[in-house]
Amino acid sequence: MRAAYVVLGDKLGWRGIVATKLVEWWLEAKPGPERLSNLRGAFDRFNDVGRNEDAVRIGCEIVRSKGADGALAKELERLANREIAGVRYDDPKTVGLGENSHDILYALVVLDDQDDVHRASHDAASAIGAASAMVFTGR
Repeated sequence: MRAAYVVLGDKLGWRGIVATKLVEWWLEAKPGPERLSNLRGAFDRFNDVGRNEDAVRIGCEIVRSKGADGALAKELERLANREIAGVRYDDPKTVGLGENSHDILYALVVLDDQDDVHRASHDAASAIGAASAMVFTGR
């Protein structure tokens, strides 16, 4: 039933509504590939319709769930360097995702050593948490 909803919603051009439903259905679901795939679908849809805050929020959740790839990291970096909720994340005074997006991208794409990846992803996840808090609280 959910798959039919997604197909029909996309066909009718309701990508933002479909993304919202995907988040509703999958955000609190048990971790796993299906959850990540559906959250990635929500991220892509939010991004496509210009709902940047929602895209960043779901993208951060995907990173925290260790389901991000290089393409998602690059897109998060692009979004982080835009104005979201009146905050420029590329402002050096702003502590958040924009300052650390290069670290996220580097950790996901460049590092080969698993210990370094784990350490870098932990640092990136901490930074993402701070950025998420700012988005959710409007700071």
